[in-house]
Amino acid sequence: MLKYKIIKGLLAIAFLTMLSYSSTAQEIRWYNPEKEADFIIEGQGWSNTVKNRYDRLPASAESQVRKEVWKLSNNSAGLYISFTTDAKDIKVKYGLKERLALNQMPATGVSGVDLYALTKDNKWKWVKGQYLSFKSDTISINFDNLYPESVKAYRIYLPLYNTPKWFEIGIDKKSTFKTLSDKQSKPIIVYGTSIAQGSSASRAGMAWTNILNRKLNVPVINLGFSGNGRLEPEITSLIAEKEASVFILDCLPNLMI
Repeated sequence: MLKYKIIKGLLAIAFLTMLSYSSTAQEIRWYNPEKEADFIIEGQGWSNTVKNRYDRLPASAESQVRKEVWKLSNNSAGLYISFTTDAKDIKVKYGLKERLALNQMPATGVSGVDLYALTKDNKWKWVKGQYLSFKSDTISINFDNLYPESVKAYRIYLPLYNTPKWFEIGIDKKSTFKTLSDKQSKPIIVYGTSIAQGSSASRAGMAWTNILNRKLNVPVINLGFSGNGRLEPEITSLIAEKEASVFILDCLPNLMI
């Protein structure tokens, strides 16, 4: 009889735990850049005229640049989202259009995202995440047990060599969330090759353009096109339209192709 009561009690606890977990899961509010009117994606030079939400060139460029360049411009290299939140847990999930990894580059760099926290003493700290799913249709990452009271802002870098089909950030429904913009500063524009795009970084935040973004705390526009940075007039004329604090042209390796 006692054994029966113990088992019954354990089952009741398990059931209540499941209910609690289910209730918590329902309280997550998901933010989607394609559905939120005021959602800001940084690192885009032509954010108001892109064909797809995560493109790096304006829609008009599709008929002007070579098809190889256009396809690479669909990769989200250098794009990032800055935001504030008082949530203790941040969830990210998204789907991708291309393969997860390359022969010379790990999946975490090709297809992964990277979260950094700006602390109260103005230092960027990498935030470790837990990959729950790593499939092209749905990549799911949890960043748990955060300390929002010591953080001024977060910044999440998007995949370097892949194209998001959809992307969402989830936090507790009771927590605050607001995207930020650093467009008060003129950007640094980088036009280059695979090294500029991010090859072969182990994580999205370790592409040198993204490191530069954190070190100088100014917006950086990544126009690196793997194997296709050739100083072509179709690209340089687009760059000439923009006001920048610095222009970096690093195409020499591809000029010999």
